[in-house]
Parts: sequence; C-alpha cells; structure tokens
Amino acid sequence: MININIKPIQNPYNLVCYPSLPMASSLNVIICSHWFLLLISSCSYANMINHVSRTKHPNHPKHPNHPKHPNHPKQPPTWKNALATYYGGPEGTQGMGGACGYEDVKQKGYGVQTTALSQALFNNGQTCGACFEIKCVNNRLCKPRSPPLIVTATNFCQPGSHGGWCNPPNEHFDLSQPSFVQIAEHQAGVTPIQYRRLLYYKWLSTSF
Repeated sequence: MININIKPIQNPYNLVCYPSLPMASSLNVIICSHWFLLLISSCSYANMINHVSRTKHPNHPKHPNHPKHPNHPKQPPTWKNALATYYGGPEGTQGMGGACGYEDVKQKGYGVQTTALSQALFNNGQTCGACFEIKCVNNRLCKPRSPPLIVTATNFCQPGSHGGWCNPPNEHFDLSQPSFVQIAEHQAGVTPIQYRRLLYYKWLSTSF
C-alpha cells in the first residue's frame, strides 16, 4: 500500500482543501469550491471597503446666501401746490389761543412759525398741531435763497375771510407774518407756494 502524503491547506474559514489529492473526490471539490468562493467574496468585499474609505464624498456647495432685500428709505411726501397769505403783526402773537385752543406757543418754546389753515386743510381740527414744510414758488418776490419753512398748524382761516382765499375747496395757508417773510417779501401778498405735510406733530397743551 502506497502512503500518499497529503498536506491540507488551511484557509481562514476553517475549510480544508486537498490540492495534492491524486484524484478529485466529491469532498475535495465541494471543500475547494466553497473555499474559493468565500475567498473571492472576501477579497471583493475588502476591495469595496477600501475603495469607499479612500473615496471622499464631494463637498456639496453651500446654498448661496440670498441677498437681503434692501431697506427702502421712506420717501417724503410729494410737494403740492397751494396759496399763502399772512395775517397779524411782526410779533406773531395772533397764532396763540386760536381755533386749536393752544396757549402761548412762543412761551413754550415753539416759536411763532405758525399758520392758519383753510377749511380743506383744517379738517374740523384734526390737523391741529400738524407740521408743514412750505416754500415760495413762481413769484418774483420769493426769497430764492431761503430754505423751506416749517410751520405748525394752530388756527383756522374761516371761509369768506381774506378775499375768499380760504373758501372750499382751496388749500390755503394764512401764515403768521414772521413765517411769511422768511420765504417772501411782505408785500408779495397772495403768493403761490408748494407744501408737504411732515410725519410728526407738535403736541401742545390746549386751553379747552
């Protein structure tokens, strides 16, 4: 009897393959087949893991920060056309205690830059204390270098007074004399102006 020295190959999966077996037995075929399949699977899996570990995911670009909508500054009201006259004397005291019932506005630090308003602007007293910006236009007696005038509504110009300039629907400013002469010569009489209402009030105490 011939002794054949068969050295099995031990694989890491504890399967024994007999490559030197002189004749292929069913057992040898099964064992070797399983071993090679597992070996190939292991190698493929290892290569896949290695490839994944070495491959970095691309850095997805961040979403761009959308620019913020700019804060649109509030635009001042547009200029409107009207007419202006003046009443009272150079001291400007006629605007005190008028239809709005304000006390001595000069003593309280508000000055004498006041105006009486026609019925269309007075709005049943709802406009008392409102501030208006006024400039003289289209009159040779305007003072061209004078800045726009800011006045406070303190009085009411009744319809029928001042030659009917304050009658509805006229928008008319009957300024105190100190206010009028800042934008025009006092002899200008009835003068075209442009005005716009400002977005603030002067809160004055009233006598009623």
